[in-house]
Amino acid sequence: MDAESFVIETAILAVSVFCALLVFNLLLRSHKSNTPANYLLMCWLGIFCVLTIMMFLISTKLIIFVQWLYRLPSPLYYLVFPVAWLYVRMILQDK
Repeated sequence: MDAESFVIETAILAVSVFCALLVFNLLLRSHKSNTPANYLLMCWLGIFCVLTIMMFLISTKLIIFVQWLYRLPSPLYYLVFPVAWLYVRMILQDK
């Protein structure tokens, strides 16, 4: 991998982590419109944020300094699709 593509990949991962955290924060601050569907959306965004942070740490080789964090996303992989399914189901049924 050349240096230019590494910088671009790292920048995209960093921006995606920032955007996910920003949306998560905006959903958390809207107290009046928090529904169970919004909580599921926040859970889904949080999982993807953790997965993106792990991809960032692995691609930049910073995972060496936090090796205990390497196994964190493993159980979260199993939650991505059920949470997304429940969110879509709740939105379509207006719950």
